[in-house]
Amino acid sequence: MTLELQDAGCHNINRVTPEHVVPQILEALPVAVARGLRLPIAYNTSSYDSLDSLELMDGIVDVCMPDFKLWSRELSRRYLAKRDEAEVARRTVAEMHRQVGDPVFDEHGLGGAGSSSGTS
Repeated sequence: MTLELQDAGCHNINRVTPEHVVPQILEALPVAVARGLRLPIAYNTSSYDSLDSLELMDGIVDVCMPDFKLWSRELSRRYLAKRDEAEVARRTVAEMHRQVGDPVFDEHGLGGAGSSSGTS
């Protein structure tokens, strides 16, 4: 499917809230890359991910798009019923930045690989 998306002109392969399918992603991507996949891999997440899952994606993901909802522990508890949302998100966003670095844009303004390049 990723190769079909590439052939259709997509600019990236965007995995949305993918933590529960990380093993399948890690199994499928090498096959797709061997068959010609050259698009950046985007990890689009709520930021409430385990560091274990993120560490498995190190070197695979080109772009991280964390959705950091609330900074405060009290607001996290009130609106998300998760007291640790802010703490978990701070750790995961830091890990994502460690892996991919600052955003990099091409001449068309499209995001691509930062310090990591999982498909290049």
